[in-house]
This record gives sequence, structure tokens and C-alpha cells, in this order.
Amino acid sequence: MKKLLTTAIILFAVMAFSFAQQTVASDFYLMKTQQDAEQVLKAINSELHLAEAEYAKVKELLVTSSKSQEEQLKSLTEAERLNIIKTRQTAHIENNLRGIVGVDKYNIYLNKKADIETKLKTLKEAKN
Repeated sequence: MKKLLTTAIILFAVMAFSFAQQTVASDFYLMKTQQDAEQVLKAINSELHLAEAEYAKVKELLVTSSKSQEEQLKSLTEAERLNIIKTRQTAHIENNLRGIVGVDKYNIYLNKKADIETKLKTLKEAKN
């Protein structure tokens, strides 16, 4: 009985933690312009050292995504809807990124994502 109760508590804690992390999406892939997309690309490339073909595909993915977001964000004012867009775009980009760069580089990306986000913030601050 104790094992069952302990297992249930651990399962509940894991589920609560995973849901809590998904409530607010990162601004990392929030790109309103092509320039924003190029900054994200520069930050990703600085850590993953993309091959020329990978670079072109990731650039196309990010630019296309930025154009889509620009259109969607014109009419949005609600934070919740913005969060939905960021979450959807992040999932879309990361799923495609894995296919473009392969499993090994994608795992490097996941391990260095915080560093990439920091570099992106630095690039954005330098722009302003």
C-alpha cells in the first residue's frame, strides 16, 4: 500500500511540474520581423555551428515563422493568445529544427538553449 501511495505522489508531482513549466512560453521564438529571425539564427548558429545547407534551411524556417507571427500578432492584444502563439511556434520550429540538424546537433541545441537565449538577448540589446 505504501508503494502504491508513494508512486501516486511521485507521479502527481512529476505531472504537476511538467504542466507548470508549460504555462508560459519563452520569448525566444517570438519573432515579429525578419531581423528578429536573423538574430535568432545567429544565436543558434553560434552554438551549433550549422553547415551551409543546415543554415539555409533553418533560416528559411525562421523567416517563414516570423512572417506568420507578424500577421498573427497584428490583431492580438491578449497575453494568453500571445502565449498560445509562442508555444505553438516553439514546438513547430523545434520539431523542424530536429529534422534539419539531426539528433546529435539537436541534443546540443537542447543542452545549450539557455546559452543561446542569453546570446539572443545580447544581440537584441546591441541592436537597441
